[in-house]
Amino acid sequence: MKKRDVMKQLVLTTFENEFAEELVPATLINDKETGISVLNVMFEQLVRSGKPSYGEFFFIPDKDDESNLIIFESVITVADELSAETIDELLAAVASINYFVTSGGYAVDVKGGRLLYRHSVEVNADLNENELLDVCERNMNISLQMAAYYSDILIEVADGERDSASVIEYYAR
Repeated sequence: MKKRDVMKQLVLTTFENEFAEELVPATLINDKETGISVLNVMFEQLVRSGKPSYGEFFFIPDKDDESNLIIFESVITVADELSAETIDELLAAVASINYFVTSGGYAVDVKGGRLLYRHSVEVNADLNENELLDVCERNMNISLQMAAYYSDILIEVADGERDSASVIEYYAR
């Protein structure tokens, strides 16, 4: 196993243990076939709607051994049962919200019926363990903050309680 792969696994294992200490449900899944390890985390109180949100934290597979970059990805599922009737309004609202989001962005998985917040960070592969942990932890924290800040209004659109025009009005004031 390459040093960078050991570091990636160490980061995800460390985060899994930290979530466990805080009694937050988290499971590290290692897919032997793809070589990708994903830390799955359930957040019970991330959004005001009271619905649980799910985080997936992982490293994008390296394109080649020569690259000196590692890409860490945070994906937060803030809604996972979207209605086909409100999907167009939600897509318009997501486009509007993404104008205001300072890093990362929202996405709608139309086929899977999910509203997601995604944020990636490129990391120098030469960082030591503590530096890599720090950069990845900041990415996770930013992702959780952005998801918490904007998700409730998008969930209102997804639930048919608000239209996309009101989202623009709300944030453009």
